[in-house]
Amino acid sequence: MKKIIIIDNSKLIISMFQTILSQELDMEIVVAHTLEESKKHLENDSFFMAVTNLNLPDASRTENLELLESYSIPTIIFSSQIESGLLEDKKYPNIIDYVFKDTNGIKYIARLIEAIEYCSHKKVL
Repeated sequence: MKKIIIIDNSKLIISMFQTILSQELDMEIVVAHTLEESKKHLENDSFFMAVTNLNLPDASRTENLELLESYSIPTIIFSSQIESGLLEDKKYPNIIDYVFKDTNGIKYIARLIEAIEYCSHKKVL
């Protein structure tokens, strides 16, 4: 079973993700609230995709992105602050989308992950 890691310090956001994603996707959801928790999970498991907030209590705004990029994990940023420069910055080629933090954003992310997972089985000529 494919795994998704959700990295966010908000228990409410994590709960909403777990509820919506478990209904929409047939994937295991792993949760991390801090950069240190993220490191431990990434060292021990492989992940199909990551969804991360930029604000973590023990990390700078880009430290978590650097960690996820070092593991080449496709990443969706889920944040209440839009920093369009991160998408344009070629430093993080693993970032696939930047989604504003709200309930519609969580539903959009579920559909996006589902579409990416579906396409991952297809071959292109």
